[in-house]
Amino acid sequence: MIFEVLFLLTNTLTSKVEITRLQDSDPQEVAVKGSVELERSVDLGKFKNCAPRESKPFPKALSSDQEKLAFEPKELKDLMSCKIKECAFNYLESEVEKLEKMTTEKARKDAFFEFLQNRVRGITPALDPKRSALFIRSSEKKAFESCGEQPTFQKLLDLRPSKDLPYRMSLVRYRDNMRPTTRLLQGVYFDKDADSLCYGEALIYATHYDSDRVEVWNWKQTRKDRSELTLIIRHRIDLLNTWIRRMNKPAFVNQLNDLISAQLTDAVACIN
Repeated sequence: MIFEVLFLLTNTLTSKVEITRLQDSDPQEVAVKGSVELERSVDLGKFKNCAPRESKPFPKALSSDQEKLAFEPKELKDLMSCKIKECAFNYLESEVEKLEKMTTEKARKDAFFEFLQNRVRGITPALDPKRSALFIRSSEKKAFESCGEQPTFQKLLDLRPSKDLPYRMSLVRYRDNMRPTTRLLQGVYFDKDADSLCYGEALIYATHYDSDRVEVWNWKQTRKDRSELTLIIRHRIDLLNTWIRRMNKPAFVNQLNDLISAQLTDAVACIN
């Protein structure tokens, strides 16, 4: 069932953000689309500067804000207790063995970032076969509307990780009662046509929860000096891997509604 929720914005360029619940393409998936009208023409420079909002280029080191979230008390406790028989993180067995030998918080914090760096540099395989089996591929191109039809985007989905694309990172808390999650992603900008710009971003690795996450931004000219900015997110979450857990899916939908509304609002402010 498709339903819409309207969010009012106090921004001179827009009147409202419209949220549409999309049909999930997998039982573990939550899919939502948001769109907003802008009283301005499409601008490539603005688009690249303002979308995406969540992920950033992979850093040389974690910022103080990133460290605060990545190592909040419970997460740090779990990092310190990670061992072969039980580890809350999506680490390789060899990584967990290495962690077990570290007894100080500093050593384990350093290892946390080192494990990410090794994936970015190709030292450690970035993909977990058990999780990448649920990746969204180009065969589901219609799930992302017009941008999904483009070869550049299909290549992103099918060939990740790509040696030709830089890594990006996001550190987020999907819900208040969930762990902070660090994601490695790759994204690409491309033109659909002269009046439509796209950005697609796909998950490579996550420390918790994510089986896949793909977001697609589209900024298209609708008429003279008027355009529409759209964001679609399809998020596959391993917490939805049983029918009992999927009964809680509406809570995840509401969170994604709020996230998309906030990101579009933030993007409009950036464009303005």
